[in-house]
Amino acid sequence: TSSAGYAYAEYDASKIVPGLKVNGGVRYTHDTVDSFNVNYLAPVSTPILAGAFAPFPHGQCTTYVGLAGPVTCKEFKASFNAFTWTGGVSYQIAPNDLVYAKISKGYRPGGVNSSFPPSDLSASTYKPEYDRSIEIGLKSQFSLAGLPTRFNIAAYRDNYTSIQQNVSVISDNNIN
Repeated sequence: TSSAGYAYAEYDASKIVPGLKVNGGVRYTHDTVDSFNVNYLAPVSTPILAGAFAPFPHGQCTTYVGLAGPVTCKEFKASFNAFTWTGGVSYQIAPNDLVYAKISKGYRPGGVNSSFPPSDLSASTYKPEYDRSIEIGLKSQFSLAGLPTRFNIAAYRDNYTSIQQNVSVISDNNIN
């Protein structure tokens, strides 16, 4: 579940510098994750009653004894909060040419890995990912051999922290 509040504003500074606009925004996000790792008995054919199956407990959590001991249903919960923002300037250098620059901070919420070995539930949570992005660019419109043409070019750089990566780990009972 994700809830957020967002505000954005743009100021036309053309009275100070013709063609100049300044903009910015902020967002506060709250995310919650609630996941269940539920064990179900699989249908098992019994040799005595050929073709018969053991009852399958639909929607019921089943505790059973595995090689490492009792295995029960687990609930994984986590919540994450983030304050992100963006800010930029644009300058209309000619009627059909605009240059701009912006900087922003982004966020991807963390989560839970319910397939994590049950011996350490606290380690099953992974952290949010953050990104700081800087971008500069040019947007232009012109006529090329009588055809209306648009040309956009941009350069950007992203700097990630706590980047989320998929990692496989083989546990004691060969579950990854």
